[in-house]
Amino acid sequence: MDVNQVIGKRLAQTVGRGGGTAFCLTLREFLGEEWDKQTYYDAIGGRRFFRVSELIGLARAAGVSVHELVDAKPIGVSKVTMGRKLRKGSPNLRGVAAVTIGAPELVDLFKAPGKSQRGLALAVKNIYSLVDRLAGPEPAHGSIAHGFAAAARQIERHIKEEPQ
Repeated sequence: MDVNQVIGKRLAQTVGRGGGTAFCLTLREFLGEEWDKQTYYDAIGGRRFFRVSELIGLARAAGVSVHELVDAKPIGVSKVTMGRKLRKGSPNLRGVAAVTIGAPELVDLFKAPGKSQRGLALAVKNIYSLVDRLAGPEPAHGSIAHGFAAAARQIERHIKEEPQ
């Protein structure tokens, strides 16, 4: 699913059915502009390309954090596409692949550094890769590689225990 569709669906969930008109009026205070009904329906339908300033204003008006609007997990999406879809009459972009990332990574990108697990998970992956290159999958007890593997396991436990 496209990132703009995720934001639109999450916005619709956050605002709730029937709350669009009041929400559009509230946007003036937080975004500096008021949306009409069509703009709101384009947004929740995933047909709007959101600016960063809009994303911030939408989150403030809805009373949520930005990461909640980009969280695809509540709508059952595991992969999010970053590229725009080609529209009728658009130039052909042959050979350009759409970029897709995991839904948890998308949310981590918008979380405060202390709450993000992305860096730790990447560190664990790199440590295991280093250990495997140094000593194989089963490093000798007491070796430096064994110590690195033990540290990686501790980080993994920390990641699993930390509330998301």
